[in-house]
Amino acid sequence: MTKPPTIHLVDSGAGGKGKSLFTLATAHYCETKSYYIQLIDADRATYNVKRHYPDAIATVLSEVEYQALDAVWHSVEQAKSVLVNLPGGAHESVANWLERDGLLDMPLDNGQSVCFIKWFLCDPTEQSLVLLKQSLATDAQSANRMLHVMVKNEFLGTDLQWQSCAQMVEADVDLQAAIKAGRLLEMKFPKFPPYERNKFYQSGWTFATALKLPKELEAEMPNPHLRFERLEQQRIATFLKKTNHELELLGLWNETLTLDEAKANGLLSKTNQLGNHKNSKGFDKSSDKQLQMKTSN
Repeated sequence: MTKPPTIHLVDSGAGGKGKSLFTLATAHYCETKSYYIQLIDADRATYNVKRHYPDAIATVLSEVEYQALDAVWHSVEQAKSVLVNLPGGAHESVANWLERDGLLDMPLDNGQSVCFIKWFLCDPTEQSLVLLKQSLATDAQSANRMLHVMVKNEFLGTDLQWQSCAQMVEADVDLQAAIKAGRLLEMKFPKFPPYERNKFYQSGWTFATALKLPKELEAEMPNPHLRFERLEQQRIATFLKKTNHELELLGLWNETLTLDEAKANGLLSKTNQLGNHKNSKGFDKSSDKQLQMKTSN
């Protein structure tokens, strides 16, 4: 029996909290681990994730358009874990989708249950904590299947502000109850330097492409419209290293099926694989071997 898939939902109470960047950084982490996953972009306001990963599935989520999320379930039926970039404040729509179709009680054909993890992007304000609690309350009935992670976007506040936020979390009865019950975990999302961040968004590349050495990049793109200098690449690599470390500490991806395991089980599809397109080059198309990340020393 293969490992059970997990549906990873990237949410926030409002826009501008870093959902797209977190999704892209997590997608890169999955590439470095050769995980067998499907990337889905449901944030139609920007479709930033789809722009960097053209083979990501673009969907629309609203109060009446639940069918768009059926692509999520179709992916887990193929034993793929799924990483979904949601529009801000989508927790009620997602909860309605889960309740309408009874998906929390619906096993896969092999009898396995699907787990749900919501990565909730926050800034260090009281309002952000209120929105997090609203998401926890919305998913209260599915608490045994829906784990929340408070993702503290350090770019959105100073160290002093985050210290104040930590004190608010410690003093909040509802959040402490969720933490003690194992329903809520916390992680830091490190700062990504603004210049490199803006340049990265301008490129439309994946992080793997942005980190390629000039000769490697020119071999793929004879006339690249831009390139990252080695010091810029080092800043990107440092940001990714810190993000990967935070994800590793949680251990929530440890049971994810890998490409090699999927291939051994006859599950590997030639379509809709994360990074399997000409722009990102996250995985080699012919052999599925992961390209090694190149950074300066």
